[in-house]
Parts: sequence; structure tokens; C-alpha cells
Amino acid sequence: MLRHDTSLQWAVTLLIIAIAVFTVRPVGVSGRGLAVVALLVVNSVALLARHLPPAFPRRAALAWLTAGVVACAGLLEVSNSGSGYLFAYFLVGHAGYRLALKPALAVAALSSLLCGAVFYFYVGPDHQMLTWTFGLSTGIPVVAGILGRNRQQAVEARLQAAESAERAARAEARTAVLTERGRIARDVHDVLAHSLAGINMHLELADAKAHGRPPVGLPPPRRRTSPTSLQNCRPFSSENRPTRCGSAAVTTAPTPRSSAGQGLQQVV
Repeated sequence: MLRHDTSLQWAVTLLIIAIAVFTVRPVGVSGRGLAVVALLVVNSVALLARHLPPAFPRRAALAWLTAGVVACAGLLEVSNSGSGYLFAYFLVGHAGYRLALKPALAVAALSSLLCGAVFYFYVGPDHQMLTWTFGLSTGIPVVAGILGRNRQQAVEARLQAAESAERAARAEARTAVLTERGRIARDVHDVLAHSLAGINMHLELADAKAHGRPPVGLPPPRRRTSPTSLQNCRPFSSENRPTRCGSAAVTTAPTPRSSAGQGLQQVV
């Protein structure tokens, strides 16, 4: 059963049960009629059980499908007319979908053998209307069930591959962001901060030469600008390194200094 066809599968199941209830005869409260009613209930429960979740144990599923096939053959034996054979077709098809290959083929072979024997030996009333080959055909739907299972597995594999590709793309984008932030932090530290530090050193030296001693009191505006800018650059550089961005493993090759930074150093 394909998961996206759940509502349709429920509708088909209820339709098959309704057709069997209205067509299979005789029904009653004693004798053959009571046996027909009991087997109809067993077959209906077995058919409804195919809507159990996929996590249902395989051995239990094999037991219930086998019992359903046997009950279907019994229904064909005791009933005079009706479409009770539909239970066998759908149970065998579901066995191909839910069970592994060998158990599914075993259920299909059992259904073909029992239903074919009912029609071959003319067990029960009015079975001369159907041939034993019709009974053998009840095992054919196992092929459709196996193909449906393979199709569902292929769809799930494609979905998992798409999810894996999406996770890989997100990880790659995150790595790219962290790498770019680390590069910007290195550029700020290597170019701008070093240049400002060099400018500050030259200004200190120039003031010392001009006054013959280190300056006393408040620094002039040109000397106060460089240390302040340098102090503002250091937090930005340290906060945007890869180790502060949540991924210590992100590393890149050293980036050459920009031409603007080299020009500042040349001016200094």
C-alpha cells in the first residue's frame, strides 16, 4: 500500500467488503449460512489488517495473511455464489507488498493451491461454473505487490537523497559564511589594525622628536585618533574569527593584503 494513497486504499477495502457481504450466499444463523457469515468476518478482518503500520512485525503479518488466505479458500468452498475470491486477490497482493520475497511467494503459492483445488475437485456447490485455472490466478497479484513495494522504496530513497543534499547544502553555506567572516577578521587585523598601529608609532616618534621628550598632558587630535581606531578594530577582529563563530575547524589559506592596506603602509 502506497502511503500517499491511504484514503483510496481504505475506500477500496470497504468496497470489497461491501461487495462480498451483498453477493456471497447463503447467509444465516445456523448450518452453512452461519459458516459463511463467520468466514466473511474472518476475511474482512484480514483485509482490514492490511492498513496496519509498516512497523508491524513481519512474522505476525505472515500469520494473519496465511490465515486470511485459508479462510478465503474455505469461504469459496461453503458459499454458493458471490465474489469471495476478491479477498484472496487483495490479500495476496498485500503479502507481496508487506512481506519479504520468499514469504510473499509462499503465501501466493498457498492461495493458488487452495483456491485451485477448490475449483478443480468441485468442492462445494455450483463450482462447475469456474475452472481450476481461475483459482490458480489468485496468486498472480503478488507480483503487483512486490512492484508496489519496490516503487515505494525508490520514492523513499529519492526523498532521503534530497534531504541529505539539502543538509549538505546548508552545511556548505554555513561553512562559507564562517570562512568569509574569518577572512574579513584577518583582513581587519592584518591590514587596518597593523597600519593604524604603525601610524600611531610614527606619531609618537614624531612628537617625541619635536618636543625632545615624551608629550605631557592630553594628546593632540591626530595622536588620539589612531589608538582609538586601533582599540575599535581589535574587538571586531577577535569576535569574527572562526573560533568565535561556532566552528573551530574552519580554516582557510592566508589572504594577501589588499592594495589599500599596502598603500597606507607605504605612506607611513
